[in-house]
Amino acid sequence: MFFRERRMWAAATLMVVALAACGGGGGGGGKVSAKEFAAKICPNLKKFVADASNLQQSVQTQIGSSSSLEDAKNALLDALDTLATDFSELSQTIKDAGTPDVDNGEELVSKATQALDNAHDAIVKDKDKVEALPTDNPQQFATQVQTVFQGIQSDIQASTSLGGNVNSPELNKAFATDPTCKSIGAGSTP
Repeated sequence: MFFRERRMWAAATLMVVALAACGGGGGGGGKVSAKEFAAKICPNLKKFVADASNLQQSVQTQIGSSSSLEDAKNALLDALDTLATDFSELSQTIKDAGTPDVDNGEELVSKATQALDNAHDAIVKDKDKVEALPTDNPQQFATQVQTVFQGIQSDIQASTSLGGNVNSPELNKAFATDPTCKSIGAGSTP
């Protein structure tokens, strides 16, 4: 049951990635074309998706081979630290890419980076729940891990819900035609 929750958590993470791909951009490099913007974001987006997938597999392996519930809890905390850092780094990548020269480009940048920053903050907040997991009862630990990760998934979804209100056909097309983004399936608006 824990691993099913981890898959749902990874799915929520990928939803944030898709949101960033469709609505993101940054103010660091001035105005850039939609195509140039996608070209700047897609390699980092691909890395983010790969890292999230590898992180999930790594945590599953670590938990499965843990000699104690305390070790399993520490693996979860390490995974949350890594994921929070990944969200922050992707947000910064989008900010540094420039503002896409499309209608509402600045708003797209703001909403995408705010969603990623909110997801980071939600993960950091939810670490307290993992810290509080009991390590003296395996059944209680498993049940509470499931509850905690349902909460984390909900927090990520809630923190990223603001990004879907702005749409850009130009960016959608740029992401849909960028070879790197096509390879990860990030070319359409969620």
